[in-house]
Amino acid sequence: MRTHNLHVCQLPAPGAVTSNSARSG
Repeated sequence: MRTHNLHVCQLPAPGAVTSNSARSG
């Protein structure tokens, strides 16, 4: 599962994930 997490973090996820990242940043 860790590999999946890294992959998601590296690759540009959908708008839902992008919004989360922008919020955190």
